[in-house]
Amino acid sequence: MTGLLAAAFRDLPAAIRPDARTLVEPTVPSPQEAGHRASARFCLHEDRHGHKIVGLYQQGSRVVVDTAGCPANVDLANEVALRLFADRALVPAKFYDHQSPVFQKNRFKYVTVRTSPSGEGTLRDAAIILSHTGVDPGAMRGWLGRAGLAELCAYESLLDKANGESITGRSIDHVSGPETFPYQLADEVFAIAPASFFQANHALAPALIQATTAFAEDGRTLLDLYGGFGAYSFHARRRFKEILVVDGNDTAIAALNRHAQKVGAAHVKGVADFCEHFLESALPAATAQRVTHVIANPSRTGMSPQVRQRLARATFPALIAVHYVSCSPVTFARDAADLIRAGQSLESVRPFDMFPHADHVEVLGVFRAAPRIK
Repeated sequence: MTGLLAAAFRDLPAAIRPDARTLVEPTVPSPQEAGHRASARFCLHEDRHGHKIVGLYQQGSRVVVDTAGCPANVDLANEVALRLFADRALVPAKFYDHQSPVFQKNRFKYVTVRTSPSGEGTLRDAAIILSHTGVDPGAMRGWLGRAGLAELCAYESLLDKANGESITGRSIDHVSGPETFPYQLADEVFAIAPASFFQANHALAPALIQATTAFAEDGRTLLDLYGGFGAYSFHARRRFKEILVVDGNDTAIAALNRHAQKVGAAHVKGVADFCEHFLESALPAATAQRVTHVIANPSRTGMSPQVRQRLARATFPALIAVHYVSCSPVTFARDAADLIRAGQSLESVRPFDMFPHADHVEVLGVFRAAPRIK
């Protein structure tokens, strides 16, 4: 991490260039080495002989290995996967051949299993997304019913050739069972659809939320970018007079607004919009004047150039702090350099071991507003 930061900061003016050696704090360990993943994704593979595998890619290859009982997953995630495919004769379509370069229609390609590990461990605490290249939804409902999974919150996503290796396509639609499942996170119980993002490591997620919302002071307006269903914002809701959560996933924002009504947090408002468009075209000027704090939790690709450019003192004159959560140290280092150029001072970088037994970490960068030096 230190090396990545030092390389990214090399071209910064000396007056604002931080010393990467003093920034990185000790890694926060995962409380659980196994059974920590509440969200699991599986490849559904079928070779030319009809042999089916439910598993993951072997590292660096297109070979799918059987991991339906992966010890990293919570028991409920493994149970759902095993129940789905216990009798593969019930499955109404073939699996995808992941080693073939040819796009294959009418096949199941991936399944995503999401669970709430703080629940009772029943199917009501789980949900799935079936990603396919053209399987009839009625056939899927019949299969789930015959497999004894009619009560499972189930969605489907159609993949086309343009989706490449994406796990889901542009649309994710309800197919069977309830439309949401209860997801407990710290002291909050959200009703969410399985497409809503949350940290896979349920054991470490509360510590990350606590650290991300540990601002040095209370504020006026919190802007939560890429905020999903509001896991950070609801934890911090008593410290701000106004909170805006922006996310392009409209189902996550719908869950946020339902939860705000449920807990009586009228000052927490969700905005279903892409962060780029919101910052450039939809953010009222008067609101921008009130923003004192920002949380950002983008995908692995990091913040877009438009978002990085907007997180400047000129856009938010009252800005005090930016807390940036990233699952990619590489894109974090790139974005951190631009935030420093935009007038932020990087105070610390704290890794979180969200992925035990892997070389990936989640990082939290704490930035404070500083006078901009041209």
